[in-house]
Amino acid sequence: MNRNYRIQFILFFSIIAIASCKTSEKSSFPEKIGDIDFDPLVDRKDFYLCDPSQIVQYYNIGTTYSDEHGGLENDILKNLQMKQGKNKSESGFITIRFVVNCKGETDRFRVYELDQSLQKKKFETELVNSILTAVKKLDKWKVGANKNEIMDSYFRITFKIVNGEIKSIRP
Repeated sequence: MNRNYRIQFILFFSIIAIASCKTSEKSSFPEKIGDIDFDPLVDRKDFYLCDPSQIVQYYNIGTTYSDEHGGLENDILKNLQMKQGKNKSESGFITIRFVVNCKGETDRFRVYELDQSLQKKKFETELVNSILTAVKKLDKWKVGANKNEIMDSYFRITFKIVNGEIKSIRP
């Protein structure tokens, strides 16, 4: 092996060794894109997860909400604590994303707000809090499974708001 190749070889493996040492540092990014990390300021400390390292998307394992008595939309509208249409200037989308655990319980709620052009927006606090409270009250979850193993999953519900009124609710 000539001298230049030997130097390149040593340099290459030195860089690999240094890079592997750096990967042992804690990353500021979640393991998986979209993970919802525990936040002690807003999340329940007693919220149980079957496997915190394996929370999947609801549509991959079939997590659903009960269809009896009108289902998800009906229960949310029943749980709303404010009169709709109060603020006619509010239009866009509010998405609530959260975890449904293997027992059918929910927590780790996160709110995302967008205007009609899908740009970040800040809705009126009363509207957001009313929707969030209504979603937190949902208690008829059918937990999804993979190969008969019940699993924790992420779920999301998006509200289309037009002139302060909820026009559609979509999981």
